[in-house]
Amino acid sequence: MSGDSRTALLAILRRESVRFGEFQLAHGGTSSVYVDARLTVLRSDAAALVGRVLLDTMDRSGFRASAVGGMAAGAIPLTTAVVMEADAAGRRLAGFFVRKEAKDHGRGRRIEGVERPHGAAVILEDTATTGKSTLAAVEAAREAGFEVVGAIALVDRGMGAGPLLAGAGVPYAAAFELDDLTDNAGSPSSGSRTGPGAK
Repeated sequence: MSGDSRTALLAILRRESVRFGEFQLAHGGTSSVYVDARLTVLRSDAAALVGRVLLDTMDRSGFRASAVGGMAAGAIPLTTAVVMEADAAGRRLAGFFVRKEAKDHGRGRRIEGVERPHGAAVILEDTATTGKSTLAAVEAAREAGFEVVGAIALVDRGMGAGPLLAGAGVPYAAAFELDDLTDNAGSPSSGSRTGPGAK
């Protein structure tokens, strides 16, 4: 991946997705910085960049998989972007998403997008905080039949996702850390953060 894609995506994230103030986070804590990655991910000028950067993060981290997906609804546009970028590069990747609960009608499925979940999969997250949502997607994917070989966040807030996933045996990487998105950040880092200590 050209560094131009990473730099361009970072510029959009900084402009569109970052807000400063006092915010209540989903896990109950507070923060002076709020990141809404959806405001970037769902833009026409960012979607391909998102796919490119996440696919590159996946490759740099050594996550070899035949499927990518994550928790609805945040991971759905990420998954779409990655599988489309993979196809453009001549690669085959299946996409799926995890319902928060199995449907109570029809076929009662919790995993959508693949008929018979199997093989290696990478879980995607737009913004990781504590990692609990990502871990829930990991557990659902495993229960359905996937071998989860890694998890990737587009943005990691550095509030425990890495250690939580490491404790569950899931290698973890982030395309960007919170510091990359704030004004006091330096130039964007050239690679993903991986391992149990990743933010």
